[in-house]
Amino acid sequence: MLQKVSCAIVKRFELFGLVNDENREIYLFGSHQLLMLLINLISMIFIGILFHQTAQCLLYMALFVPLRTFAGGYHACSSRKCYVYSMLCIAAAMLIIKLDFLNFAMCYGIALFCGAIIFKLAPVEDKNKPLDDVEIIHYRVRSQVVLVIEGLFLIASLTLKWKTGVVCTTLAFLTLCLMLVVGTIKNSKLKVKS
Repeated sequence: MLQKVSCAIVKRFELFGLVNDENREIYLFGSHQLLMLLINLISMIFIGILFHQTAQCLLYMALFVPLRTFAGGYHACSSRKCYVYSMLCIAAAMLIIKLDFLNFAMCYGIALFCGAIIFKLAPVEDKNKPLDDVEIIHYRVRSQVVLVIEGLFLIASLTLKWKTGVVCTTLAFLTLCLMLVVGTIKNSKLKVKS
């Protein structure tokens, strides 16, 4: 369905002379990616509204996405599966926040443990997105910088006793940690098969 909508958008651009045969594929890819981003954003906000936690949902994603971008980790084999897994992760995080069973000490311990694993493992490549040596160094440094900045945010939230900031940061670390571990296991299984 998204392909059809992307094609319709590009055909509209062609009518206005904005797209030619040389750059048609680029516009198709870009419009598809933009539509996916909009669907993900709308779905994420819907989950936040559904759990009555829109601000928490936005904060969780604001903390998770920069880390995920640089650290990598498990990637689903299709965009449909990626969407489903992403929405399930967000819903699970919102449910954990809603149940309010994490205290400051638990969050501190989980964040410290997961932060150490992220610091050690990142970046974790995917078979569809392999990294060369220069990219590994580049993404490692970037993921560690983001991790330190978010760690400082966690410390500030702990100091101010702002539970939402503490829990959202902890859950972002936990989610990414799990993705890195699963991605590492998946990569090691693929290497054994090779």
